[in-house]
Amino acid sequence: MRESDAHAIGRLSAAETAKAIRTKAFSLQECVEAAYVRAKASAGLNCIASLIDRDAAIASAALAGGVWAGVPSLIKDTDHWIGASTRAGSAISPTVPAHSQTPFMDAVRAGGVAVIGKSATPEFAMHLTTEPVAFGPCRNPWNTEYSVGGSSGGAAAAVAAGIVPIAHAGDAAGSIRIPASACGVIGFKPSRGRTVSNGDDGGPARITSQGAVARTMDDVRKWVLLTQDGSDVAMHSPLHPTSGSLAGRRFRIGVRTTGLFPDVEVHACIAKALHAMADALARMGHRIEQAPAPADGEAFADAFTIYWGFAAVSLVQTITQQLQRTPLVGELEARTLAIAEAFLPHLDRLPGALDMLGGAWGKEAMLYERCDLILSPVTTATTPRLGGLAWDGGDARQHVMLLLQHAAFAPLHNATGQPCLVIPAGLDAGGLPIGLQIAAAPGEEEALLALGFEMEREGVLRVQAPSAGLDRHAS
Repeated sequence: MRESDAHAIGRLSAAETAKAIRTKAFSLQECVEAAYVRAKASAGLNCIASLIDRDAAIASAALAGGVWAGVPSLIKDTDHWIGASTRAGSAISPTVPAHSQTPFMDAVRAGGVAVIGKSATPEFAMHLTTEPVAFGPCRNPWNTEYSVGGSSGGAAAAVAAGIVPIAHAGDAAGSIRIPASACGVIGFKPSRGRTVSNGDDGGPARITSQGAVARTMDDVRKWVLLTQDGSDVAMHSPLHPTSGSLAGRRFRIGVRTTGLFPDVEVHACIAKALHAMADALARMGHRIEQAPAPADGEAFADAFTIYWGFAAVSLVQTITQQLQRTPLVGELEARTLAIAEAFLPHLDRLPGALDMLGGAWGKEAMLYERCDLILSPVTTATTPRLGGLAWDGGDARQHVMLLLQHAAFAPLHNATGQPCLVIPAGLDAGGLPIGLQIAAAPGEEEALLALGFEMEREGVLRVQAPSAGLDRHAS
């Protein structure tokens, strides 16, 4: 297939791709083959951890025959997909293909999604930039000297670059939302319990949600429908198959300008984009008001760092048991080992940290009695250059706290279990995307989707292709 033809197919959304296959405008094989051509053309981005055998991807999608049969996508390389290895951004991970997968991935497979590979992630998804030492940095399609965020950085870069129209992503501390913001695409983090099980949902605090990055609201909605828990014991009522249940509703939208750290200012470019978006929503007829900073924000951040440290300690202890010795630098990154070592003496604080995280929604709930949705930045700073969030070899606990200061608007929603939508909101002074997030109360995805669809119709939400185009990233 010619590269130009592959890029032409790549301009289709996931829903448009599925329709083109159903109407025989393109064959399933052509749509999948085109994604492999685009992946090769954008190899310089280093956003794909591994590719799955093309014939196997085609056969799996054709056999499932679901609503998205033949729609190419990627699975984050922290999660098992039968037939693909799971490296999790780490040299220590085995290269053997997975022989099992979670019910979440079963739902994706049953939908006919043609998974062509695994998207790049930092080591065990424990960073806010996708720069694993073992496999090299993932590069931003808008400017390859800049970060894509993390930990679902490869997914966001691949969607922004047009390799796939939608990609699986997971979020434990902003891991969907930060990359979506950095790469100028839509990011969707569902409520805790919205989707079918993906196994480990972030440990005892249950901070991890499985969502997606995409280019259209229709694709976001269809992905949520594909993966939602529709069982009798589901935590939330299932979403309706078609949009429109809240169409036309005027929402009460709070605008939050301060994150977890009252003394950490939001970059001027982001603040300007936030105010411009609030004005646009007001012109659409929504009621806008100022929302307060999170209650006890710095205490929450301190608790979250303890939980982050607990995750690092648990990881190192698990690998130590498997190896029957302590992993070496080179097997795990020095940064990962340093975080585990720094937090190990402080794990006596874990019960208190879990209490703080578990009580987060109780403190936020009052705000949602007067507001339907909260608009805020995703990060306090614009997207950094590669290496800009690197550990400097010093105090690893301080390093984690600095990461939370960067992502000061994101981790709260992991603790509260709230759904969030990230929307592109223009470019910073350097020409890199700025994203903003909209949060709803747990289980209220319909409100987020309704507003997202309206913003898309009104031209307030627009996903642009990186100005440099795909050819810039050829290896």
